[in-house]
Amino acid sequence: MSIEDPTEEVAETGAPHLSPERKAATAARVGDAYMEAGLFEEAIGEYRRAATLDQGRLEWQINLGDAQTVCGHYRVAMKSYRRAIRRNPSNAEARYSLAELWGRLGDFPAAVEEMNRAIELRPKSHYYLYRLHSLFLWAGMLKEAFAALKRAVRISPGQSFYRFKLGRLLLQRGRPIAAVRQFQMASDLAPADGYYRLWLAVALLNAERPEQAATIAREGAAQSAFYGPVFWALASSIHDYLGEASEADQCALNGGPLSEYDQHLLRIVQSAIRWDGAVASNPGY
Repeated sequence: MSIEDPTEEVAETGAPHLSPERKAATAARVGDAYMEAGLFEEAIGEYRRAATLDQGRLEWQINLGDAQTVCGHYRVAMKSYRRAIRRNPSNAEARYSLAELWGRLGDFPAAVEEMNRAIELRPKSHYYLYRLHSLFLWAGMLKEAFAALKRAVRISPGQSFYRFKLGRLLLQRGRPIAAVRQFQMASDLAPADGYYRLWLAVALLNAERPEQAATIAREGAAQSAFYGPVFWALASSIHDYLGEASEADQCALNGGPLSEYDQHLLRIVQSAIRWDGAVASNPGY
């Protein structure tokens, strides 16, 4: 079967000699192909057929809800998830999907409650804990978000993105030294990602270690072509604050003019700096 032409499998779902379970599995594969091709309404029809033919396979019911959610059919998607939960209250995936839908609808208490149920069923799921952290963030509950993310990091300490997000929360909580450790670990785990090193420089500034921040910014500029101009702009401003005019001018020259995206990113970085020598926009940019 190809994504472009799943008609052969569609025809098979109606073959009289096949068992209902076989027809359901075939319909689900067609639904998957439609989803990959971006034909979401068509996928709904196939997943509905699969869920009807084989009611014991709750994944088809959950897939149906997912496709309905993508299409914005939230009310029927909720019915699909709840139907799966009624059939098996211990199905963590169904509860997770329902939690995400509640979050999409803006009902954060319901979303958190359902996500916690999913986590109770899968206590080692670092991703569920990460998504719980995201729900708390959306609700403005930073303390709870921090606790959930720390649990995710303990379960999966090698996830660089979790380390990065933990560093951002630590900065928000006024703990720059702890943030430095998390950004450093994130950068060590994913050395090719210059964005982590950019935030490491910010954390070092907030920890009142501008010389180290300038070193990280210059190293980042040399290693990351994509973030290079932003690194150079940051390094230039730090050297300017330290009274190192020639170094500041050289960094500005190395960086050149900033694109619109670079300027936007630099503003985001500058807004996170909480330091007496807070880096101001360089008039040369």
